[in-house]
Amino acid sequence: MEKSEVSFSIVKKIIFYSIAFILPFLIILIIETILRFSGCGNDYPLVKQTTFFRQKVNVVNREITKRYFTADYKNLPTPDSGPFQIKKSKNTYRIICLGGSTTAGYPYIRNATFPFQLKVRLQKVLTDKHIEVINLGIAAVNSYTVLDLLSEAIEQQPDLLVIYMGHNEFYGAFGVGSTLYAGMNRSLILLYLKLSRFRIVQILQKAFQTIRGKRGKVSGDSSATLMETMVRDPSPRHSPQYLAIASANFEKNLEEILNTANKAQVPVLLCTLVSNLRDHEPFVSTYSESTDFQEQERWEELFQIARNHQANDQHDQALAVFNQLEKMDPNPARLFFFRGRSHEKLGNIQSAYNDYIKARDLDQLKFRAPGIFNDIIKDLALMKDVLVVDMETVFRAASPNSIPGNNLFHEHLHPNFSGQKLMAETLLKPVLAHMEVGSMQKEQISESLLSKQQIEEIVLHYEAESGNITLLDLEFGNFRNFLLTNRWPFPEKKVTINNYQPLGNRATKDLAYNYCTGRISWELAHYRLAEHYKDQGKTAMARAEYMAVYETFPKIPALTIKILDLFTEENKVKEALEFCTKAIETSPENPLLLVRKSLILMQMKQFNKSISQLNEALQVEQQNKKMSTEQKSYLYYLMSMSYSNLKQLDNAITNIDTALKFDPEFEPAKDFKETLIRRKMSRNSERKKAR
Repeated sequence: MEKSEVSFSIVKKIIFYSIAFILPFLIILIIETILRFSGCGNDYPLVKQTTFFRQKVNVVNREITKRYFTADYKNLPTPDSGPFQIKKSKNTYRIICLGGSTTAGYPYIRNATFPFQLKVRLQKVLTDKHIEVINLGIAAVNSYTVLDLLSEAIEQQPDLLVIYMGHNEFYGAFGVGSTLYAGMNRSLILLYLKLSRFRIVQILQKAFQTIRGKRGKVSGDSSATLMETMVRDPSPRHSPQYLAIASANFEKNLEEILNTANKAQVPVLLCTLVSNLRDHEPFVSTYSESTDFQEQERWEELFQIARNHQANDQHDQALAVFNQLEKMDPNPARLFFFRGRSHEKLGNIQSAYNDYIKARDLDQLKFRAPGIFNDIIKDLALMKDVLVVDMETVFRAASPNSIPGNNLFHEHLHPNFSGQKLMAETLLKPVLAHMEVGSMQKEQISESLLSKQQIEEIVLHYEAESGNITLLDLEFGNFRNFLLTNRWPFPEKKVTINNYQPLGNRATKDLAYNYCTGRISWELAHYRLAEHYKDQGKTAMARAEYMAVYETFPKIPALTIKILDLFTEENKVKEALEFCTKAIETSPENPLLLVRKSLILMQMKQFNKSISQLNEALQVEQQNKKMSTEQKSYLYYLMSMSYSNLKQLDNAITNIDTALKFDPEFEPAKDFKETLIRRKMSRNSERKKAR
């Protein structure tokens, strides 16, 4: 065979194998393109645009969790979807909070969560700035989700990222013990997250779900909480390897998160993790594998003796037995939990704290992050030169005997409203320090990052500000907590709505039930309670319900007017003026607020200022064209009344004529015109007599 023929043969083989290699990818690309154009599947972007009261705004996509949870999961968690600016103004300071259910604020909604409480505090201090705190906290997700969302979060131009995560590394989506299990190899999990954006993969996922059938644990019980559907093994015995893999993956994810933020030059505040130590017994307590059945029986007998000593306040005797039990088998978490109780009763506070920590870390059902996670957070922060807000230290400082318990938590780890406010107050000073220096540099603000004196101030003041929270908001959280804590892994009880004891009254209970079961929206629940209070003549309480919604959605015109009406009904003219002035600053494009302010100024007999506000309203109306003819008629009617009170009858008549041009059937304007004409005739008659 000639050399040229051999070369041609080699070229043919190369072409053949190249086509064979490329062809499958080309076919996949064509299919993917067809699926996208035909509308199959979804990207589930983090942010989408919508129109909110005639303004285009961004909102967090509530379907974002469909990236991480398959269709057979009931009661999918959703992030808060409050509106924020599409194009961030120069005057805006934007914080994005990332994490799991604690960051989401569970069991609370919107304004009772720590991110919202932080916003309220910042806005109160920084009156010259527009504060946005975007809450990307999502229940049942962990560091994999935070990492996956990070690039899109950074696209929103945050001035600061606040990250509180770590409790869900075992049972959150793709955790080592989760029903959403994709193995323990971090690289494969990250690859899966990237591939799941492809339409072909989404179709294959649905096909696989159909073939394997619905899983009973996930979808069979519609009343099951998300907490119980996420755990793959309800009776776990975790090996040291299990903990090592979870903590290693957490560390690598967090490191990549910090690297990505640093590359984008977005500063980060990391938070240490907190949980209920004093008042939450470990979920699952197991013996060492080397402890045989007879030893277990003996251990149980002695444990009961120790508990009897505790019941009789014989804590020295109880400690002696607990110490004996530790020598027999130091693995059961409940040993250290109850020994901690005796230490605390005897005033051995540090020993009690150490035991409570050990009880949490030995708990085999790891809904509470073990102590190693805080070590990882602190070590990485030091390595990457990132600042840490030590929530753990602050929660200890705010707790009796420096041991956090039910004073700050609902159950095992979700802060109650006091805990939410404490987190917000704790973050306030570091955020303000960052804003002062303009960049998150340790040497500049480390001194101001929670000194002992500042922690004392935080503990002293964190309860003071509530951000227009009402009893209904707390009822929402209390009811959701009731639903959670009567199901596994808590002691299961057959309960109904009748067993629920409300924080407030029958009205708040019914509204909480209707909200938590999807029958009513958060806003409508507040509106209905406001109407309920108005019917009872409780105007201040009605106004508080409207204010709760206004704090979240200040640009709803009708809501602002309702609040002003109630101020007027209560004869609180100065308060009405102050509120209306702030409302105008929030919605300067709304001329009706300027008209309302002019009416308040008329009540205060400040007629020149009233006229000034009405003229300003006309200028705004020329730009925005928001007023109806009836509203314009009313504006000129008020203008006429103000001029009349200043005894400028010609101007008053000119404006009342304009009012009637816009609405000839406006009866008050017609009557007032007749009054003005009579007054003018009377004045002219008096002038003639004077001559």
